[in-house]
Amino acid sequence: MIVKSMRRRIFTAIAILALISVVSGTALAVGYGHLVKKRERTANITSSEFAPVQYTSKVSTQADQALERLSPQDVLTTVVRRMGPTSIVGMRIGSPPASAMEAGAPASARWAYFTVKSPTVGPEANRGAWEANLAAAVVRDVLHQRQIALLGVSLAVELPSGETVDVREVGVGNVVHGQVFGAEAPSTITANMRALAEARGFEVRKLDVLIPRQAAPALVVSTRDAGRAVADADDTVGELFGAAGKYEGIYLEIRDEAGELVLVRGTSYRSGGNQFWIRPDLDPRRTASSAVQSPTGGAG
Repeated sequence: MIVKSMRRRIFTAIAILALISVVSGTALAVGYGHLVKKRERTANITSSEFAPVQYTSKVSTQADQALERLSPQDVLTTVVRRMGPTSIVGMRIGSPPASAMEAGAPASARWAYFTVKSPTVGPEANRGAWEANLAAAVVRDVLHQRQIALLGVSLAVELPSGETVDVREVGVGNVVHGQVFGAEAPSTITANMRALAEARGFEVRKLDVLIPRQAAPALVVSTRDAGRAVADADDTVGELFGAAGKYEGIYLEIRDEAGELVLVRGTSYRSGGNQFWIRPDLDPRRTASSAVQSPTGGAG
């Protein structure tokens, strides 16, 4: 009994803390953080006093009628389809992987498996990871209403060569179910966001609004001053996307004039998943120290 209890606690840690997959010297940064204990933030994950994070002021127990009577697999397929064009090329709902089962995940729990297309298993794959987080979060809410726990996500990357590489397994964050996000129309979001981005001196290269259940804008811009873009990233995210929880998810990709990736920031507020990557030569965490560090990547 003591061993089983310890395993459950270990799995809780896996399901909440940030995990980072580092492959071939580049980082696919994926995190599930946001631990909130009653009245204080804490890093102690063995306590039973954790309150789930809530990003929105409104929560609803009303079922998504389009998904209510579907099987878990059909729920996932339907959610990905209505999100619009994504890099997701494979998906399924199944039992937790062996690593999670060994750590104490119950056999009745479910796990979401995704394959996404990406030119590399490095930072370019963060867009697909973000899309997978968005889809899994909606499935998690639907299954919760059926008293089924969706505990985590596994991600594989399909490369241009056709090779598929498994890159990570990570648990879903401790986030309130049924959050209700903003109801702005996609056309309004794109018009406003384009104007804000251009006002900050960015060239808008691509702007999508995905709809897992509510709006999740994804913005790709280029800049003439990559160093300043990194330094101002927090202000840029705040100005372009507003307060946390305004949208179901947000994704920002900044590139330089040559098209090289500079910075990635992404969040799925329904699941608590984060993407955060900065190009190593511009990362202040590296340039501020001459110490040897691991490849850039982290969780917000």
